[in-house]
Amino acid sequence: MTGQAAYPETFPAGSLIVPMDRAYQTDAGLLQAYGLLFQLLRQGMTVYWIIEPTKTWHAKACNDLVDPCPWDCGEEGSGVKCAYPTASPDFYVGASVLWNSAGQHLPGATIALHGYRGGPFVIDSYDAAAAAAIVDAWNTQSQPWAQRSTFAVVAAHVANAAFDVKVTKEMLAAPTIAVFADGNENIATGYLRAAGIKQSNGSEFPAAKCGAGNPPTPCGPGTANPDMLTVPSIMGDMGTCTSPNYDHKNGALFTTDGVPAYCQIMSMHWDVADRNTVECNGGACGTSQSVCGNKTITYHGHEVIAEVRSFLNYPTHLFAECQAVNAYENLIPNPAWPFLDDPERIGHFLTTVGTWPTCLSGNTCPAGQDTKGGVQCVVGGCDNGTRNCCLPKDAKEQGLGFAIGGTPASADVQVFHPEVAYNQLDGAFKTTGGSEPSYNLSTYFETEYKNDMDITFITGPDGPGDEDIWMTGYLDGICRIYEEGGDQCEGVGKVSYLGGHSYKDMTAGTRLFLNALFEADCVTSVGQPDFYLDLLGDATIVATSLPVQRTYAADYYNWGLGAALDTQASLLLPPSVSPAAYEQPGTVNASGDIEWEIGTVGTYFGMAGDPEYSGSRWATVSFSQEGQHVVEFQLQYRVGVSVRQAPPGRINVTVVLDSDSDGVPDSQEPPGCELNPGCCGDQNGDGCDDCAPNVDTDGDGVCDSGDSDPNNRYVCSDRDGDTCEDCTAGSFQPANDGEDLDGDGLCDAGDPDIDGDGIDNASDAAPTDPTVCGDTDSDGCEDCVSGAFNPANDGPDTDGDGICNLGDSDDDGDGMPDTSDLCPTGETGWTSSLSTDNDGDGCRDATEDNDDDNDGITDGSDLAPLDPHVCGDSDSDGCEDCVSGVFDPANDGPDTDGDGICDASDPEINDRYVCGDSDGDTCDDCFVAGAFAPMDDGVDTDGDGSCDAGDLDDDDDGVTDSLDLASLDPYICGDSDGDTCDDCAIVGGLDPDNDGTDGDLDGECDQGDLDDDNDGVLDTSDLCPTGETGWTSNSSTDADVDGCRDATEDLDDDNDGVLDIDDSSPTDPYACGDGDGDTCDDCAVMGLAAPGNDGPDADGDGLCDVGDLDDDNDGVPDVNDLCPTGEMEWTSSPTTDVDGDGCRDETEDQDDDNDGFGDVDETSCGSDPASATSTCDNRSGEAYIARGSCGCRQNGSGEAFTWLLAVFCAWSTRRSRQRDAKH
Repeated sequence: MTGQAAYPETFPAGSLIVPMDRAYQTDAGLLQAYGLLFQLLRQGMTVYWIIEPTKTWHAKACNDLVDPCPWDCGEEGSGVKCAYPTASPDFYVGASVLWNSAGQHLPGATIALHGYRGGPFVIDSYDAAAAAAIVDAWNTQSQPWAQRSTFAVVAAHVANAAFDVKVTKEMLAAPTIAVFADGNENIATGYLRAAGIKQSNGSEFPAAKCGAGNPPTPCGPGTANPDMLTVPSIMGDMGTCTSPNYDHKNGALFTTDGVPAYCQIMSMHWDVADRNTVECNGGACGTSQSVCGNKTITYHGHEVIAEVRSFLNYPTHLFAECQAVNAYENLIPNPAWPFLDDPERIGHFLTTVGTWPTCLSGNTCPAGQDTKGGVQCVVGGCDNGTRNCCLPKDAKEQGLGFAIGGTPASADVQVFHPEVAYNQLDGAFKTTGGSEPSYNLSTYFETEYKNDMDITFITGPDGPGDEDIWMTGYLDGICRIYEEGGDQCEGVGKVSYLGGHSYKDMTAGTRLFLNALFEADCVTSVGQPDFYLDLLGDATIVATSLPVQRTYAADYYNWGLGAALDTQASLLLPPSVSPAAYEQPGTVNASGDIEWEIGTVGTYFGMAGDPEYSGSRWATVSFSQEGQHVVEFQLQYRVGVSVRQAPPGRINVTVVLDSDSDGVPDSQEPPGCELNPGCCGDQNGDGCDDCAPNVDTDGDGVCDSGDSDPNNRYVCSDRDGDTCEDCTAGSFQPANDGEDLDGDGLCDAGDPDIDGDGIDNASDAAPTDPTVCGDTDSDGCEDCVSGAFNPANDGPDTDGDGICNLGDSDDDGDGMPDTSDLCPTGETGWTSSLSTDNDGDGCRDATEDNDDDNDGITDGSDLAPLDPHVCGDSDSDGCEDCVSGVFDPANDGPDTDGDGICDASDPEINDRYVCGDSDGDTCDDCFVAGAFAPMDDGVDTDGDGSCDAGDLDDDDDGVTDSLDLASLDPYICGDSDGDTCDDCAIVGGLDPDNDGTDGDLDGECDQGDLDDDNDGVLDTSDLCPTGETGWTSNSSTDADVDGCRDATEDLDDDNDGVLDIDDSSPTDPYACGDGDGDTCDDCAVMGLAAPGNDGPDADGDGLCDVGDLDDDNDGVPDVNDLCPTGEMEWTSSPTTDVDGDGCRDETEDQDDDNDGFGDVDETSCGSDPASATSTCDNRSGEAYIARGSCGCRQNGSGEAFTWLLAVFCAWSTRRSRQRDAKH
């Protein structure tokens, strides 16, 4: 099974937007937006979570100078970038402000365009008005909904235009949320209170832990805090020691029907020791099952895991944080007493169970250990006691799964897949401490994510698998958590793990918790019930009397993935319909509708033992009136805290009264026939009562009493009066009793005007053609040309002479016969003559003819519009184009040299490269092309019409060529004012006063100014070369001498890579803070932020030596350690460091017992080098150097040896003093 991708959608203008980015939402508003979302869903709104599947995460602050974000922080086009990391926008649209982040109700204020980020919520314009009322109530503190301990206004906008998006989640139900009272439940309730999300009973989650306070805070089903669940309430009835109950669906996470009662459970810091606790009758269970006997099992941490695993077999969600992650994930069933676990009591929702290495000889463990607490060889620890194996020492890591990771620096955190709903952030994610700040997969124990699913979304620099902080996956890796922007999985739960103790003051971490609440499948469309209702019964009732009863069956089917709780079915009846009988148990309400309490309806995809997914109810109802009656079957149910309605099943029932059962309703029978089956009226118009015992001898469909010839089936009557026999077809068919050409209802046989043109058949020239009838007015046109007789409109008559054009030889009456008239139906009221029609073409020169002399050139372009032999010289060859009487420039005179200029105008008729200078640009028009081409007769750099050969200023920059440094480049001409900039550089012409910017107004333009802003820092070293002016860089104004003024321009005054707002010492590059918490300033070594290189860390424990009390991690504090940075990976003990001086006896310490006698000497003299009470005697022939002089023995065996020994002694003494000086 794979996930469902986000789908495209267009939301119209007027749709409501809840921004989820910090540009338009405060940090408190971002959290309270989830509380508003909860209320919108609770009130039946459909809310769309909009996330662009291709979005990217910008890990640096968006205003980073080297790598800025392409999008703007607030209004698009402002150029202002966010001072924090963000993901790219999910969509762009302009909007009106309904509420702003400052808490102001500002309908009408506008935002031209904004790229909404962080996964905004949208409500379609169809629901926007109702949603806006909910937003107003939420944001108005005096309203009941606003009565919450934490109050903040949530910004809301209304789209000004339609916008295209990708919908990742379609949220329908407000979730029911169980909080596990695990000892740190106040962390979860703190998040929920900050968001304003309440319990299923409408009350706030308590601020105190369960049982705390005076009086103690009550928790559990049936209390004021029904959604705060303890271990006993979750585990349910466990039975007794001798008869344990292995039903893993009988706790408070389930209804009595065995389906989830909650959408999700949140567990914040469940202690592993508590998970491993078993109690009977409230105390110890005894040493064995038989000793315990019939005691009731009252506390069993492992059963909580089994109940949660069963819970996750539905589209639900588990969120765990900090040590709770280890408590759930690292549990392996223990069948031994007192646990008596079955295979279902197993954690490992996301990870595989590790493999346990076999111990080496001497019961040691192989190298390469990577758990925080280390490993140990456990004799008989594996394979039912038959194998010695290596297991984690730390109880929290036992059974891994997950090992405990470190706390990565916030700056090193990686954010993966910003396109998934549970990973929607806007701003940096900051890590926090705790006993489990992150989680590692163990290569030593070979643990992995199940089915190789990629479930890590926030991790350290070396993850995934190393310092993973935020993980989400489906139970047992059944589905991929994301698939092209979608993350739904059919009918199985989701698990989310977050490292760190508490994010109560960090919006990003808290948002992950709240994201997880609403992206779960039990909130969205994918995990909802999907009902089909079917109402079966008569839709048409023909009754002989009223009231009349009918029985209807109402069936329902749930084809969705989620179960429906508190289901109630109803059969809605109109006022004229009443219940007669119905399936029991059932009730009739005050409106007369039938109601049934169904309870829980399971799902078709449910598990064995779940409630049925379908059912049926029946009811008999009584109809008291004729007419239309709507009977409707409805189903109402609960999901989470949302009450929803299934699409109804309905029948439109028609009741007809036919008292005599003659097939004709009483309402259609003649008065007095209602109870007489032999009387019902003449419905078919045959002249006889349809219900009478009538005889039709000839079988033509007309009873004999109404038939004009009862023995001839082709003769019966003419009831429609169309002059044709109704039975001409052999049966009574009044509408098919003969042809009717004009469709006037009279068949042609009896119609006096068959074609309906208004002329009777006898006078009509064509009685069956409506467009032909004759020419009564003798105008030469057919009187019926229009389809009806109309002599006055039988054809056009342009000149109004009474003769229609069709018969008129001069339609426009201009004296020019139509055969010679180029405008035969043109203007009237004039006569063609030489003065009115120069070319005699029948077109009036003044208004109709655009070529009066008919030479082919329109009058407007003709030099002589009335002379066909004169029109102009379009080809500029010096000859008249119309010399032949028509326009023909190619044949207007001889051109001996073929240069395009006729000989009459060519100064050199035998040289094609000489023809004259018609454009006066100083170049011969034929010089370049060998043909007449005045536009191509020489280079004209500036395009001023004068070719360069005769142009005094070729580039037209205002400087004559003789004085111009670059006569063909308008942007170079010289520097007449001596300001180091070319006078033509800016405008491409001479303008000494506008030849380049001069930022500091010192008279030198910036191009030639070595210090553009005159701050004393040369441009080559200035990071703000054209920045502020009127100041000088010095140690007080520009700490890092980068040319950027500290007070206004420089965001990092000491240039150490840490912005001033985050820098503990903004003007000291070697001090910026300790972001990784290793006790060394991150900038101490490099003068730059380099947490990984801020001081030596000899033992690699994450604390640099300056702040590490034990640099070599040997167990001896540095103040007592004579080898403080000596060998690693050993621990000082009486067997490894006899004198406890921190120097390893085997390799480092020359005097193991610190008695002043070197180990070599003591061995030589027979003394015990490991005992301070055993020393070498002062024997004859031996001399000793006092201990204060190094404690080296000196004998008399030669000067050379004595000298060497003295040198070693001096070196050893100096090393000892240096060590003493350090500590």
